[in-house]
Amino acid sequence: MAHYEEALRLEPALADAHDNLGNALALLPGRAQDARHHYEEAVRLNPLFSVAHYNLARLEMAEGRTLEAVARYEEAVRADPDNFEAHNNLALVLEQQPGRAPEAIAHYQEALRVNPASPVIHLNLAVALIRTPGRAMEAVPQLERVLELQPGNEHARKILAWLQSTEGKVNP
Repeated sequence: MAHYEEALRLEPALADAHDNLGNALALLPGRAQDARHHYEEAVRLNPLFSVAHYNLARLEMAEGRTLEAVARYEEAVRADPDNFEAHNNLALVLEQQPGRAPEAIAHYQEALRVNPASPVIHLNLAVALIRTPGRAMEAVPQLERVLELQPGNEHARKILAWLQSTEGKVNP
């Protein structure tokens, strides 16, 4: 933290230093508002700083400010369409909101476009598909991919076995 603070003393307009100092502060109990200040300053200095938007969104989520987090994640993916973590986290939040499952699925798919080797994103997409009426069996290839990437993933194995045992009769 001392190095980031010194960098900002010498050059207050370093968006990266503000973002990194925000990351360090966010880890400390009771310093969330200080972290917020630095994330917001990073975004003010560079409105297209996807990572700073993403970090601010994570802070919003930790504080239970879901709508603000959605807006920040959306800014992060708008600034950098290849920010797969922002797509994944945005999808996780959207999935919990009524009627927004199609958007969540689209963001999971975007995350996988950028990072097709992520078993976590494949699993998240599979769960979203299972929860969407009429799309449960689309989860099978996602789960199979999880098992290719992580053969020992028992959670994916159990979900896949359950889906296969239903013979497509899930979420008609």
